[in-house]
Amino acid sequence: MYVAMLSFAFPFKIMLLWFFSKRTGREFSLKYEDYFDLILAFLVAWWFEKFEEYSHKESSDPRIANTPEEIFMANIIEGIDTGEFHFDFLLACVAGMFWGRMLLMMKLTKTFGPMIKIIVVMLKELTIFLVLWLIQLFIFTCIGILVFGELPEYYDFLQALIWLFESSMGEWQSLAPYENLSLGKEVGQVFHLIVIILNLILLLNTVIAILSETYVRYSQMSLGLYYDGVIAAIPAYKYNKYYGALVCAPPPVNLIMIPVLPFFQCMDSLENLKILNKFMCTIAYLPFGGFVIVFFFAVNILLIPVAYIYAVYTKWVLIF
Repeated sequence: MYVAMLSFAFPFKIMLLWFFSKRTGREFSLKYEDYFDLILAFLVAWWFEKFEEYSHKESSDPRIANTPEEIFMANIIEGIDTGEFHFDFLLACVAGMFWGRMLLMMKLTKTFGPMIKIIVVMLKELTIFLVLWLIQLFIFTCIGILVFGELPEYYDFLQALIWLFESSMGEWQSLAPYENLSLGKEVGQVFHLIVIILNLILLLNTVIAILSETYVRYSQMSLGLYYDGVIAAIPAYKYNKYYGALVCAPPPVNLIMIPVLPFFQCMDSLENLKILNKFMCTIAYLPFGGFVIVFFFAVNILLIPVAYIYAVYTKWVLIF
């Protein structure tokens, strides 16, 4: 729950970036990861709202649930059983999107960024292919319903579409359903074989060829893809001596900028803005500086015995 609360810092990051771009005259545009952050914050807020509702709701059977934790779980299970609200679905969405957010944070790394970029391009090309594939499945489904409507497999449009889709995926046993066709079983069997050939053999192998070509083309530009992402992010986050503190702090440290945002808006003196910006930068980096100092002293204390032994050995070698 406490980790989920950090997701509210990301929409504030977007707001601070918009304000920073407006005051510095830089271009601002929402990226797809920004929309991702907004959806994640909405889902987490919904999760907290439902958590409060189920936590303060009386238990339907006090003999089963007495403690707050038991009452909360009992209300969740009751809501799922009655179909009132699937809290498990909401929790699954939040957990999945948190892992997705981690992938987006790795996008600008030199190790994982190019591969993520290649996968995104593959998904775009796969989406175009799926649209074309779905259209031709609709074509065959309409033909099947109009021509072979006497067969049980073609009584319903959705049922026929699913049956042809399964055939396209190779999930078909035989052509027996066409044995008693009034037009002759050969007509139905030839139709079904055409569906299988076009989908299973031609189109699915085309997908493999498209994705292979995309990977080969972009894998040769992996370093360029990394720098492309970095260069695209630089203009918005490039430091400014008057407003740079607004975008220098990562979530959740950026929340400390919210109370002082009116001062950045109202101040007219550039000198005062510069002083305020420097002060807020110091505050923003203070937690990281404190961590580095503690880590530095801890490592030094741990290495004192090793350093002492090494110094004694060195002096011994120098003397003898």
